[in-house]
Amino acid sequence: PGYACQTTGDLVVVLDTHVSKALAREGVARDLVRHVQALRKKAGCRLDERITVSIVTTDPGVLQSVSDFGPFICAETLAEALFTDPGQDWMAKKTVQIAGGTVEIAVRSPAQS
Repeated sequence: PGYACQTTGDLVVVLDTHVSKALAREGVARDLVRHVQALRKKAGCRLDERITVSIVTTDPGVLQSVSDFGPFICAETLAEALFTDPGQDWMAKKTVQIAGGTVEIAVRSPAQS
């Protein structure tokens, strides 16, 4: 457990398949980016349009990922701001399940502020 092995002739490759906490948090951040990008498209945002993003959850693992990878999430989604509270007027929003937690994701144009 925790390793994968493959052999071909004289060649042996062994991979550590253990997922560290840091790697799991990065995976959650990438999943959040995927959902934000889908929501951008649903909201009709242009590919180069800057947005504001809200990610609301009570799941501590997801919150930690947002804290650790906030700049990455913003860079990948062209977000000028990232909020963790729902108190805004949003163009589009959806509720998803990520890493076992319920997460509400919302987007809007900064001009809408």
